[in-house]
Amino acid sequence: MHDAPFLEVFRAPLPLRSRGTFHLVACKHIADDRPVTVLFAPKPHDRRLAREALSAVAQAHRAIRSELVPPVYCEGESKDGTAYVAFDFPATVDGTEFARLLGDSRIRLPYPVADTLGTTVREAVQAGHATVKPKSNDVFCLGGMTNGNLLFAPDGRLAMIGFGHNVAMRDERGFVEAVEAVFSAPEVATGASPTPMSDYVSVLMWVRSYLLYVDILPMVARVIAGTFSPGDDELLTHMRYFETEVINTPAALRPPMPLAIQRSERIRELLDVTLDRPGLVETIRGLLERHGELDDLPSASSHARAVGSDMMRVATDGSWIETEPGVRQALGRTQRRITLALCRAHQASPGVGLDVWSLVDAGWPGEKPVYEAAMNRVYVTMSRLRKAGLERAIERFDDGYRLRPSIRIVTVDA
Repeated sequence: MHDAPFLEVFRAPLPLRSRGTFHLVACKHIADDRPVTVLFAPKPHDRRLAREALSAVAQAHRAIRSELVPPVYCEGESKDGTAYVAFDFPATVDGTEFARLLGDSRIRLPYPVADTLGTTVREAVQAGHATVKPKSNDVFCLGGMTNGNLLFAPDGRLAMIGFGHNVAMRDERGFVEAVEAVFSAPEVATGASPTPMSDYVSVLMWVRSYLLYVDILPMVARVIAGTFSPGDDELLTHMRYFETEVINTPAALRPPMPLAIQRSERIRELLDVTLDRPGLVETIRGLLERHGELDDLPSASSHARAVGSDMMRVATDGSWIETEPGVRQALGRTQRRITLALCRAHQASPGVGLDVWSLVDAGWPGEKPVYEAAMNRVYVTMSRLRKAGLERAIERFDDGYRLRPSIRIVTVDA
């Protein structure tokens, strides 16, 4: 692993998000080896504005006192002028990757767990609303949210970032970046200043996007589908309330947030559902354990039997490799892409390798991590492919990797 200092005071960087202006990297502080999550802007349009945005984030996260809003561990600027903020939170994925892992797992969240996730996100936003900005009567509002506002740790905790300057959805100049779906109240999208209630609407819109991952209760499914039963009347009334009186109504006509929250609590009573905070922790922990820190792990964490002959059998879609006749080892999404990229290069010209950036493009299309983080991400994935059975097949070559020149690849329909 590339272990040279990163931003001069960190080591072992692994990218969490490498899209847009502001990047996130999981790494350790050199002084005490503490795991932190570092926010920085490698190539901003304006370094001064990026520095000010990160300073505003640090100020907000120092002011807000909540276990759901990670505190600042340190902030600074490297010799090349790159400003950064390090959060005292050991994230291993952000919300964008978490949603992808959830979708890939084909696990549907139990309704109480999903309800707890939405409630926890709302509570994180409310922590900002409960904090008055220094030298101001305003409170901290997000102004919208994306999956990228969320961080997840392997111990099952989640946290929200973006107070002060919403780095998950805006560049240093304040412009919205089209790197992922943004959930924002209509008035904020048209230029109005955010309010606690507009943030609440953003959270509701984000919660709605998670329905695909939830095991919806039959009573809720009936109301959503419009196939009502006689006992569904009160639930229908409350669910329509959120559509007509909260989300799809002018800002000035919306009810106060406490009244809307009371309605959600009544819905919970009607469904006989209680929040399941331990279940949410276990769900996050289990999902991250199953899929590894940043890349999908093979189905077995121990070393698989290595490809030992000069023939390598691989599925046409890269979903598995055959480590010995009849024994197949499943590969995760990123591993599939990289395995197929190595196979194509080998089939075009045996002995030809792929450099780090070619492997990054293959494994994580659209992402542009800084070099140190890219090196480590590729190294970790190659180590996992070797454990999956390609230990004797993969070789270091120049500034990248290749398949052993003598290997003969046989593709098999998946």
